[in-house]
Amino acid sequence: MSEKVFKGLPVGSENYKDIMDNDLYYVDKTAYIKTVFKESSSVLLITRPRRFGKTLTLNTFAAFLKLNEQDPDDTGLQQRLFKDTEIIKDREFCREFMGKFPVISITLKDIYGDSFGDAYRMFADLVCTTANKYAYLLKSPALSVYEKKSEASGISVG
Repeated sequence: MSEKVFKGLPVGSENYKDIMDNDLYYVDKTAYIKTVFKESSSVLLITRPRRFGKTLTLNTFAAFLKLNEQDPDDTGLQQRLFKDTEIIKDREFCREFMGKFPVISITLKDIYGDSFGDAYRMFADLVCTTANKYAYLLKSPALSVYEKKSEASGISVG
């Protein structure tokens, strides 16, 4: 009898997809997604003590909202990841938000250095690397020429 009786604990895990893929315990806070995107103001500050789920909460938002860049109409991954959660019950909200946005997520937890200059360079490298991952957006018909062009950075689409 190799039936799994108990789910594992997601100790130290901050990746929603990994928690769902490995069938670990997860306290369903997905209804908070709707609260944030439909009922809160334009500015949101999430403050919690250390190790209190801030990164997991933001990662859950990203997993729900993130656009499939190869097939923008495909929400299959989100449907699978959120199948038994509270948010999936709100079909209208899911139709409007699930898998509809390019999500840019940057964490500063690995930025360090022996000097301000070292840390600044690590930060600049992180921003550049992240921006390059989303260069495909410069070809999106959803953006205007103005949105695609940045005078400060010199990035533009011809």
